[in-house]
Amino acid sequence: MFLQVSSEIRTKRIATCEACVYYNKTTRSCGTLGFPQNVGVGRTTRKLCGCFIPLKATLKIAKCPLGKWDAQIDADIMRLVVEFTATERAELNATEIQILFETYNKANGTNRKYTGCKSCVREIYAEMKKLAEDWQREQELTTPDPEPPTEKKRRRRAEN
Repeated sequence: MFLQVSSEIRTKRIATCEACVYYNKTTRSCGTLGFPQNVGVGRTTRKLCGCFIPLKATLKIAKCPLGKWDAQIDADIMRLVVEFTATERAELNATEIQILFETYNKANGTNRKYTGCKSCVREIYAEMKKLAEDWQREQELTTPDPEPPTEKKRRRRAEN
């Protein structure tokens, strides 16, 4: 599948996770399975994703919330995907279809040929929209919180 990393990269990612202090061997997850949680890392707070690592390590769009391994899809390309799919479109004109195919091929490392077939265009658009949503969710989970939790608690107390 075009959104999956090679088995070599997947194996390296899993090995990195298994060596991490936050890896849960029982559930094979980053922290508590299914429940993202904040942890202090140096002077910042990071959110452990709670993901099932054997699956997450397979995806090109995934990255470690602690920065131990990166996504395999370029962030600039993904911003294009997000921008392009941000607005619902009833129908795409020829130029938009061309842009859709070019962006699709860049994001997936494929060479799918341009076509005006409406069902093909809808299929690619839906895939790109899902990819954009998944990538945005991944970015939210792995963007560090610049403030340590203790500092937040102090500010809340001072405000109350």
